[in-house]
Amino acid sequence: MQNKHYCLQWKDPADFSKGTIWTYMETAAYEHAGIPRSEDGMSRFQKMGGHQPTVCMRGTKWEATWEDGTTFTIRSSPQATKPVMVSIALRWTNPPKQLKRDGGQPFAVETLKTTTDAYVYLVRLLTFEPTASGASYFKIGKAVSIPNRIKQFGPCELIAHEVHTDPGSALKRETALHSQFKQFRRPDTEIFLMTQQELNQVVTAMNPAKA
Repeated sequence: MQNKHYCLQWKDPADFSKGTIWTYMETAAYEHAGIPRSEDGMSRFQKMGGHQPTVCMRGTKWEATWEDGTTFTIRSSPQATKPVMVSIALRWTNPPKQLKRDGGQPFAVETLKTTTDAYVYLVRLLTFEPTASGASYFKIGKAVSIPNRIKQFGPCELIAHEVHTDPGSALKRETALHSQFKQFRRPDTEIFLMTQQELNQVVTAMNPAKA
């Protein structure tokens, strides 16, 4: 897939049981959209998987247009519907303004946007014992329902959370926090190892008014 990118996304990031959708595009489109390398909750096998280019080129054809007039062609799983493609696009750092399915009429991404509160959370993972230096294990993530999401982690303690207007903005905020505190992140995981003082930095970033 030279000069092409195969990406796998959840149909619904709040309900993994609904399965995944793949998208396939030029590297330039991938970079312009700011698409995450992988989505929260995906296994290593899912992240490394992919279809042959000949299969991807038979996928549904979409034309994505951005505010600045940039246009790229994107292929997707045949079962990708308009609402699903909008949900996926809104998780990108730079979502397109308009999408057009092959043979259909163009539509504004915002018109099909589902307004649903989403959350960014910080939890202490109680399954792991603190280290000899007193550091504990934490996770910074996003969810439509915090209780439903964090119960997948086993015993844990909710430390802080933020409310966002939609999953797309929550994803951007989660990504920003992961980048801001990457020095505490365990390699190739979604887990952060922090002392109380380091934890306070994250809490302050998530709740500046309470600092």
